[in-house]
Amino acid sequence: MKKILNYTLPGILLLFLAVTLSCEKENEKDYPDGRFIGTWASLDQQDTLIFISDDILFRPLSDGLKHTYIYNYTNDSITLQYKGPYMILVEPSTHLYFLDGNNLEIDFINGGYGFNRELISFKRE
Repeated sequence: MKKILNYTLPGILLLFLAVTLSCEKENEKDYPDGRFIGTWASLDQQDTLIFISDDILFRPLSDGLKHTYIYNYTNDSITLQYKGPYMILVEPSTHLYFLDGNNLEIDFINGGYGFNRELISFKRE
């Protein structure tokens, strides 16, 4: 019985370590990965998003200011929170998105600070 425990315990520990490391690697590869970084113009040319990093984007508006948003994302949704010059407290909002190469669609139908309630299509410039 003692021999079985001597072989089983190291095996269980090795299996636990392998599972833990594989989960960490999977999370690392999913995000952040720079998938949004760059300038995106809406197809109607009414909106522009400038993703400068994996957590900050600027949205220039007609008032001449760059409105800042912080964001994070998963493989199918993006969460935005306004942190711009108006210094107002805005709750974050989460939106489904579809990214295909240089085409990005974000679903703002459920509302998001400063965005029309619609599906907006962007093209990477």
